[in-house]
Amino acid sequence: MTPIALGLFYACYHGAQRAGCVYLYGAKPAVDADSSDVHHADCAGMVRWLIARATGGQVILPEGSPDQHAWCEAQGLHKVSQYSDLHYAMQDGSRLFLAFHNPEPVGHVWAVNMGRSIECHGPRGEPLGGRAWDNPILVRIADACYELPTEREGLI
Repeated sequence: MTPIALGLFYACYHGAQRAGCVYLYGAKPAVDADSSDVHHADCAGMVRWLIARATGGQVILPEGSPDQHAWCEAQGLHKVSQYSDLHYAMQDGSRLFLAFHNPEPVGHVWAVNMGRSIECHGPRGEPLGGRAWDNPILVRIADACYELPTEREGLI
């Protein structure tokens, strides 16, 4: 699998924040969309877009968090035994994880790096953002967590 370029991942993330991206259920940015054009996304759409952009379009996740979870399984990505085990990885900024909450029929997906979640969520159009990875809500709802391959190029 093509490694995620973390510098590009964050450049796209911050670009979408500057563009005023807010949560909208069902919104899926085009995988080749420029950051300045990403105004709405749901959780899976944001994760899909960030990873596509940070791999130069080489990795395109499926739409929807349940299908993204299945994709991680099918790729044979390293599955963290418990979400709370991430505290060991938070000192290492070169590691990127995808975490899932999979209730039926709608779930949630978020990325985790450097002690923060990277997510688009909320019923009231909250802006793209993040929270502490060990936020009690995230710890309680996380069903699965996978480590993605990364490269640190472009990180300061």
